[in-house]
Amino acid sequence: MKFRWFTLAISLIFLSATAYAAGDRCEGTCSNGNGTYYWADGTKYTGEFIDGKPHGYGSYFYSSGAEYTGEFADGKPNGEGTYSYADGSRYTGEFKDGKTDGRGSYFWTDGGKYVGWFKAGKRHGRGTMYLPPDGNKSYDGEWESGIQTGSGTEYFPDGRKKYVGNFKNNKYHGRGTLYNANENKVYDGELKYGKPDGYGIEYRDDGSKIFEGYWKNGNPIYK
Repeated sequence: MKFRWFTLAISLIFLSATAYAAGDRCEGTCSNGNGTYYWADGTKYTGEFIDGKPHGYGSYFYSSGAEYTGEFADGKPNGEGTYSYADGSRYTGEFKDGKTDGRGSYFWTDGGKYVGWFKAGKRHGRGTMYLPPDGNKSYDGEWESGIQTGSGTEYFPDGRKKYVGNFKNNKYHGRGTLYNANENKVYDGELKYGKPDGYGIEYRDDGSKIFEGYWKNGNPIYK
């Protein structure tokens, strides 16, 4: 389940209503109005045009089988829209200058999905990742340029919480609490790059303490 960052490369700039490349053609009005523009390779755009560029509402069909339908401004997706990949995965939400930007949802073909915020084509801000096939959460929290960074909660595959706290570069980093599969607290304290580091407390299943004190690289420091 891999997320694909993307920019929609749509280059639709026409010199005039008749200055088309060899093999290309237009039906309707492809300068200012509504029309459909066909490329020789099988790609086409149908919708509204201003000054020879997609502007308004329209659909862009790639020869690969991918498709974008939604709002355009100055030749690029801007506003609400849906981009569907040839393999069936899709993104629906907000776009800015041809990139996913704002609130949106990305759906994988295996049933997994991400719902949240994007910036410049990447997950950025608050968002939630859901796992197939049951749709349980795997992560709910903050992202930075596509990476889990900030406060968040990670879950076991069955939906039970596994970690609550701070992340950095997809790893537990900062203040946080670790849980076992029964949601019993097993560690509470400071972590660094996924391991206890700093002051923290380790717990048994019954809640009693195993160790309280300082840790280094995942190991308790005994005096």
